[in-house]
Amino acid sequence: MELMTPSSALTKPFIGINNTSNQEVDSENNESGSFHSFNIGPIGLLIPAETISELVEEVAFCQLPNTNTVLHGMANIRGKIIPIFDLHAYLDIEINNKKERKILVIGKGEDAAAVLIDEYPVRLLTSTEDEFMGTPPIADELHEHVNACYQTEQKVWSDIDMTGLFSSLSQHI
Repeated sequence: MELMTPSSALTKPFIGINNTSNQEVDSENNESGSFHSFNIGPIGLLIPAETISELVEEVAFCQLPNTNTVLHGMANIRGKIIPIFDLHAYLDIEINNKKERKILVIGKGEDAAAVLIDEYPVRLLTSTEDEFMGTPPIADELHEHVNACYQTEQKVWSDIDMTGLFSSLSQHI
């Protein structure tokens, strides 16, 4: 098995696996989608439940010198070197507890990348009645990556195109 150099990993295109939010609507209970929800500060983000993802609580990572703080570091996940992005740094959001952050790996193998999240993801089922039609209360940097928004009693959640977001983040390194 040949490992990729960090510079190669940072310049490769990000390709999502099963990265789509198109869900068939279950006419019996009006269900439109199943997601994994997670928080970046006050911002609620969603990825489709069928997207390949993995939660990693502790992993050795290497910070790269002379890179933007958006790149938290690089880590060896299942034999592949992947970037770990810090959306808190990208969006200028204060971190409540650095020690409690987890790493959410999205994608598989060479097509994976990761983000630091505040707490464990939670499964969220949405219906067509939950769709939020207004402008989502998120940072401008994320608007172009929003597929759809849903409102629960707690907050507005944005279904994010993580492949597009990872590509944008790699431009800031």
